[in-house]
Amino acid sequence: MKSIEAKLATGLGLFLLVFSVAAVLWTWSVSHSHTKKSTAGQAALALEFDLAIRKYTGEKIRPAMEEHIASDEFMPETMSTSFVARSIFEEVRKKFPNTILKFSSDNPRNPANQAGPEELKIIRYFNENPKAKQWSGEIYMGGKLYYAQFNARRMEVKCLRCHGVPEDAPASMVARYGEIAGFHRPVGEVIATDTIAVPVDGINAAITADVVRQSAIMLTAIVLLFVGIVVMFRLLVSHRLAKITDHV
Repeated sequence: MKSIEAKLATGLGLFLLVFSVAAVLWTWSVSHSHTKKSTAGQAALALEFDLAIRKYTGEKIRPAMEEHIASDEFMPETMSTSFVARSIFEEVRKKFPNTILKFSSDNPRNPANQAGPEELKIIRYFNENPKAKQWSGEIYMGGKLYYAQFNARRMEVKCLRCHGVPEDAPASMVARYGEIAGFHRPVGEVIATDTIAVPVDGINAAITADVVRQSAIMLTAIVLLFVGIVVMFRLLVSHRLAKITDHV
């Protein structure tokens, strides 16, 4: 009887161990996949919101302002699509301080938009692939891992006034930003990217903690199940078989 109990316990233990490992891996995979999709959705929503702000500023607000100011004037607070979008998102970032919104460029007018090494690689990718419009994936920025979405902004003819040569730009713009930053851009070149980046490290840590908590509960339940099955086998099967054997 003891041999039968040992074989049953060993077989059942191995089965429950394999089941536990498979369940933990499945839970981790499902949680990670769900969180990744959720993070991608948040980044996509933020990017679309940014693009909508820039489009409205460029198509509605800027033309209206140009009718009320001198042709040699430029007010970034109402006429620069990147300035307006960034100002709005700065308010949003007070609630989400770890999320990054910037207009990554190798020669920005705002130093805060200076592209880092990995962002420069994305800009290079867009320049090497003229048909590419967006890129998304995990990327390191400032030594931290982010899930990021990049939207390429290519130089167009209508942008030459502000990004061509300083002589053609509004005098107030040159006075404010100088004659180097943001100028001398050829048509077709990617001058910047709309960049949205959501931190991944914190999300992965939260997933790990959640999986560990769920796994601990599941393993506790499996151990109790294992002990219960062994005890029930001993009481209902092993004990009675022993009596029958002794009787025979």
